[in-house]
Amino acid sequence: SLGTLVNGKRITRHELHPGDVLRVGNNQLRLEVAGPGADFPTPPTPRQKTEDEPAAVEEPADSGDEAEPLPAGASEAVRLLHEWKEKLTHLSGQAPGQAFGHYQLGPVLGRGRSGVVFKATDQKSGQTVALKVFSPQFPHDNQELQRFTGVMKQLLPLRHPHLVGPYGAGKTGVCMWVAREFVEGEGLARVLRRLAQGAPPDSDLACRVGIHIGRALHFARQHHLRHGAISPANILIQRSDQAAKLADLMLVQALEHSQLAQAILEHRSPGEVAFLSPEQATAGDFVDELSDLYGLGAVLYALLTGRPPFVGDSVEAILQQIRGSGRVTRPTALNADIPAALETVVLKMLAKHQEDRYQTPAELLSDLEPIADEEGVAV
Repeated sequence: SLGTLVNGKRITRHELHPGDVLRVGNNQLRLEVAGPGADFPTPPTPRQKTEDEPAAVEEPADSGDEAEPLPAGASEAVRLLHEWKEKLTHLSGQAPGQAFGHYQLGPVLGRGRSGVVFKATDQKSGQTVALKVFSPQFPHDNQELQRFTGVMKQLLPLRHPHLVGPYGAGKTGVCMWVAREFVEGEGLARVLRRLAQGAPPDSDLACRVGIHIGRALHFARQHHLRHGAISPANILIQRSDQAAKLADLMLVQALEHSQLAQAILEHRSPGEVAFLSPEQATAGDFVDELSDLYGLGAVLYALLTGRPPFVGDSVEAILQQIRGSGRVTRPTALNADIPAALETVVLKMLAKHQEDRYQTPAELLSDLEPIADEEGVAV
């Protein structure tokens, strides 16, 4: 292995600056200065963030392309994020499409919490990718940039059949971006919308998603990584083979403590917080990779019943239930066709206390995989 190189030189520690090229194995991240074709306006400067403000605890992936209304009483940071996402969607309407590095933008795939995702083409290889363009609020300073590039350095060489792989990242104009695998299929958020409209739950799909994402989390754990924001919006189902793929591994950590993360945190909806673990919903609690197992359990619960474990009319109402005032309704009370063994697994994943859950993805898989065999679920 050549190790880690910056600008062609092997390094163990280096502060990155615009124009530097970071290479890990065969993967490359370039921090690019905008050229003449990158005509972005200069963003307003948001207020400074205080040290005791929390970091973002969620970041959905590309689940659709519908614009969200700006909430009443939104802070300046949230207002800026909302306005920037609307402006970014117009980039795909340019002819030819705006170039980010050697990627040419195509149509919008979805508005994520941190920016906009486009279908794009690698002009060097012709490969189709999904390119996430972040709001120009990020990075606000060099510290935010260094944290982001540090996470990308860990992720670039990693490949797993159930992880959406990153191809590269950069900065064009005032916008950071990440190019990643394009998954032909649909997000679980869309599947759940169909369930909410009366489609029958599919326990085979839930079992398959649990095993596939469990395998992805096992791989992440082997590399000392965690996701931190598992929800239906960042799980994609590949159409060709029905494989479940987990997107945005470590994105929460990449944006941690940033002004963009604070805006994301302030603009959460009830549907987003419904997949948080009790420790994520409680300020100051210890959060580790066991929150990923809870989040996956909440996703499986929703696939089995058509709704998350806790529902309510407001973010705070749902958070109060998650923290301890509410009890999870047994899935079979909502859908009598769920296999008993699968219900037992999901309820263990949703245990309030971390010590009562599965302690590793491998433990989860040791229970889930025999259920798939018994039920005839192809995984």
